[in-house]
Amino acid sequence: MTDTNNTHHYHEAVEGLDQAGREIVSVKITNRKGKRAVLYKRDYEHFVARYGLHAWILTGPKGYEYVRSYAPKERRYVIVAQAIIDAKGVRYIDGDRCNLRLSNLFKPTRDTRAARERRAREAREYHARLRAQSSNTPTRNYSP
Repeated sequence: MTDTNNTHHYHEAVEGLDQAGREIVSVKITNRKGKRAVLYKRDYEHFVARYGLHAWILTGPKGYEYVRSYAPKERRYVIVAQAIIDAKGVRYIDGDRCNLRLSNLFKPTRDTRAARERRAREAREYHARLRAQSSNTPTRNYSP
């Protein structure tokens, strides 16, 4: 267990094993009562070596929150998941933004983005055809 407590920072981490027997670390989210982030021990050690022992917080709008920690050398908060996989635009396989295990994180590929753009284009074309059909439909006059 790692504890550092002073007037500006509080960091609490507990080591353990997950169901598969892999070493994990559970880090307290300081601004959410009872909330913890979980990641593999190796990733935690790498993160702490790079950014230090600072409070981990959950920020962002509900459903799109990110676990962040202060990076004093960069003078900003970093998103822990992005630091773990060294990429922006991180996605969570199980949807749990506090599950920071490397096996739960991925970076969408261009194929994913291209597929999303293709679906959006197909939807626009479909709705355009519907509008065109409705404007071409003759109206009936039911008055006597």
